[in-house]
Amino acid sequence: MIELLPLVTYSLVMSSTPGPNNLMLTASGANFGFRRSLPHIAGISAGAGLQTGLTCLGLGALFDAWPLLHTVLRVAGALYLLVWLLSHGGFGFGDVRFAPLLGAAAAADSWTLLWWTLLLGSVAGGLMGVLRLAQGRRNAFPYAPSMLAGAYAACLVTMLS
Repeated sequence: MIELLPLVTYSLVMSSTPGPNNLMLTASGANFGFRRSLPHIAGISAGAGLQTGLTCLGLGALFDAWPLLHTVLRVAGALYLLVWLLSHGGFGFGDVRFAPLLGAAAAADSWTLLWWTLLLGSVAGGLMGVLRLAQGRRNAFPYAPSMLAGAYAACLVTMLS
């Protein structure tokens, strides 16, 4: 049975406290105006809805079934954060527009392939960023090849399992 009081309380607190999304939207509105900030607002709302929907669909059960997936996600997130912190703005985001197309193609096959694609693409991009930083190269780099390498690796993983 769904209890509405905890859901309503959580929704109220999360939407009214000045978290990072609210602060970004405030800054965006102040700098660019309400109309030019509408895509930002829509993106945050869609992301929050997607996150909630995936959680309700049983994302936790996926991590229970494959504990290694949780570890891979931790490593991918740590690598991404490390590259972002050490690169001082040299982490290119232009190729991120490629991600929805790749995600749609992976999801058309299966949700398992989509998750492996996201995880392995993030790991590949993080490793590429760490290698470039180790070489002293701090300029932006294309991220799409890393995402594509992750997609190919994900296809291999799902075919072998």
